Amino acid sequence: MTRKMPDDDPPSDAAAANHPAAPEQARGAKDERDKGPRPIGSPLVEIGMGLAWLLGTAAALQAAELLFSRFIMAVAISGAVIADVASTWAGVRWDQGTRRAWKEAANRIGVGAGVAAAVVAGTFAAGAVMGRVEVQAGAPSIGIFLVVLRSAAIAVRDELVFRGIPIVAAQRAGVPAPAARAFAALAGTASIASLPGASAASLVLAAATGWLFATLWQRDRGAWSAVGAHAAWALLTGALLRGGLVDMAFKEGNLVLGPRASGAPAWIAAGVAVIAAVALPRLPWFRGQPGESAPGRE
Repeated sequence: MTRKMPDDDPPSDAAAANHPAAPEQARGAKDERDKGPRPIGSPLVEIGMGLAWLLGTAAALQAAELLFSRFIMAVAISGAVIADVASTWAGVRWDQGTRRAWKEAANRIGVGAGVAAAVVAGTFAAGAVMGRVEVQAGAPSIGIFLVVLRSAAIAVRDELVFRGIPIVAAQRAGVPAPAARAFAALAGTASIASLPGASAASLVLAAATGWLFATLWQRDRGAWSAVGAHAAWALLTGALLRGGLVDMAFKEGNLVLGPRASGAPAWIAAGVAVIAAVALPRLPWFRGQPGESAPGRE
């Protein structure tokens, strides 16, 4: 029997950690994770694959909507599940790089919700100055919790599919960040262009909010802020400000996201959203990197 010499023994974990090259290797591994999705083909191939995933997922969402057409909540939840699975297969991750702790993720959701609330508030303030807003007492009910759940599910669905997939495809193709945001904004706009009732105002609002949500996605290098902003917008304009807390509405037009947006509120909100999307990256607190992420969350 041949006796293994001491030099042949594998190094222990402690010895490996204390090796002079270990810190450099750890930093290198983190840098590789933080670089984002790796390209698997030429830029045209990457964009083409992104479009294929986008169209395929949109078709699956349409099928689910037809299947559960009688159940509004089922449509929203099934859409969120389909979007999460499909976008994961397409290479989209809720966090690019090291996964955030739940507390940090919740904080990013709050930041996104705050941005959306500020844009909606600015829209109503502009409308009030022009004498276009009416305010009445609301009638809160316990059903608001179902509206919160539905708004969150729709936000997850739309942000993973219409922001996440285009942004990841653009990153893999080496497309500059502004062009990637434009790609994501156009993807969301195209998704409602053929729907009944879509108007120029609704398409412009979809493009403007898509640009804003894509800006949040790129800054956070993940979905949390964009989902928070989308959910807050849907909740504020669809329930909280339409009787859930207070009944505040424009005399003409509609501020909701989607093909039903119309008139002055949609045009004003689009303008405020574009201003926010352009201004936010120039603010010092927004340009700073997100907080440290904690590993271990799936």
